[in-house]
Amino acid sequence: MVDRQNIIAVGLLTRADLDLLGRGFRAAIPVQDVHGFEALLDAIDDAERHALGKRG
Repeated sequence: MVDRQNIIAVGLLTRADLDLLGRGFRAAIPVQDVHGFEALLDAIDDAERHALGKRG
């Protein structure tokens, strides 16, 4: 059975973003070098454009 309580998100957030989210946001993993995430972020952008019916 899938636990639908867990929500997983990937995003680039600033310290100010985390402050706005407050204590309800339980886990953030800081990264110094985001080069390893470029392909993932591009894929997320592509999926969003596709879902909105836009072309890249």
